Amino acid sequence: MEAFNQTSMIKQLQECFSTLPYSRRGFGHKYSMLDAGMSAFSVFFMQSDLAYQTGLQKQQGGNREFITRKR
Repeated sequence: MEAFNQTSMIKQLQECFSTLPYSRRGFGHKYSMLDAGMSAFSVFFMQSDLAYQTGLQKQQGGNREFITRKR
């Protein structure tokens, strides 16, 4: 079993999104379902990280970068 890290998570997401059915019809569709899925995930992931950073700022008086520099 592969260790769970950022690289393995992205690899698993790509494998999953590449199996999604492509049901769009017509002309002008140049993005694959893999691209659409990864884009949607990136928005979710960045929003989640931003909420985490905001929580750190409120609780500890600084975000992850600031706290790491203080230590």
